[in-house]
Amino acid sequence: MKEQIDDVFREALGLDENYLLQSDLKPGDMPEWDSYGQIVLMSRLEEVFHIVLSADDMIAMDSYEAVQSIDLEKLVKSYIGIDE
Repeated sequence: MKEQIDDVFREALGLDENYLLQSDLKPGDMPEWDSYGQIVLMSRLEEVFHIVLSADDMIAMDSYEAVQSIDLEKLVKSYIGIDE
């Protein structure tokens, strides 16, 4: 799953496929990850993983590490209406 998220991250921000993503990377650390880049990233995560991110989810994703730690399985189950 990490590799898929990395691919989405690089694609959404227009980064080279070999760009090294570091866990402490945050919006503003690179010109590509501005407010528009954040919106594109969240939209691509929703499209690729067939999930719906809440505003709280989006706000919580304030670093590369936070994006990597999202519980996609839980979000997918929530999206299709499966209670845990």
